[in-house]
Amino acid sequence: MSDATASVIIPVYNDVVPLRRALESVLAQSWEAHEIIVVDDGSTADVRAALEGIRGPIRVIRQRNMGVSVARNVGIQNSSGKYVAFLDADDTWRCDKLEAQLRVMEAQEDLGLTGCAAEYVAPSGMVAQRGKLRFEGDAFKRLLLYGNFVVTSSAVVRRAYLDAVASPWFPPGIPFAEDWALWLRLAARFRFFISNEPMVRFALPDGPKRSLDFMKQFELAVLRFALTDPAVSDRVYGLETKLSRFVLLRHARRLATERGWRAAPDVLRAAMSVAAVDPKVSALALIDAIRSATLLSLKARNE
Repeated sequence: MSDATASVIIPVYNDVVPLRRALESVLAQSWEAHEIIVVDDGSTADVRAALEGIRGPIRVIRQRNMGVSVARNVGIQNSSGKYVAFLDADDTWRCDKLEAQLRVMEAQEDLGLTGCAAEYVAPSGMVAQRGKLRFEGDAFKRLLLYGNFVVTSSAVVRRAYLDAVASPWFPPGIPFAEDWALWLRLAARFRFFISNEPMVRFALPDGPKRSLDFMKQFELAVLRFALTDPAVSDRVYGLETKLSRFVLLRHARRLATERGWRAAPDVLRAAMSVAAVDPKVSALALIDAIRSATLLSLKARNE
């Protein structure tokens, strides 16, 4: 473990009060971080002044406001550790998180990413939900069909494996689900391990929830970005034979038990029509159909 150096990357935009808590949780780790890179994404608040009195291997990089994806990419570019760990400015870590994940990665060199469950904390400070998912193995199909299940602030990635994925790692200009793009690209190449230990406290946003239409818009943008990676497109098109009509119809039947089920068959039929005309886009069309039907069902359920 002596060479298991970790660079912690924290993007921030004006959230200077929670940023101090995030930094303190990193500095309290049982395994000391090699460096903590705070990327100030053009904050109007004085981030450096807000960090006065906090001692540790902290480096602040300021950039003009270009979004969280660019901020994380800048952090990766400036990192020097064997591992890269991501932490959002309003989240915190349990004191043994970094050590626990690094021990797993040091023991299994084929792991590209480790993560963990989270406690989802409401603005009141109460824990609203605790994640329970445990996962080990090839995460690509699950990420592709069912969406992102990796909490960004839980992710630790092997730096050398990030080098195998072409920059930009996170897609610039996409304000939602941008981390999913990197997880897909890593999962197309390497195994994942997600612990069901809740070692992250994830701050739920205060304010109105994002609409399902908003989420779907950017999820599709992320998919298009990820598909520019040959490793991802090869895996997607390799799934064509597995995404049979039987599987799709079974999924539609499941949706039929929920409100909004009438939309699901229409979406699936439209996607299969596209697939029949152009086989090259069939896998993406069918994946989009599954996700579209799911979102339509959830939307109907919430109305």
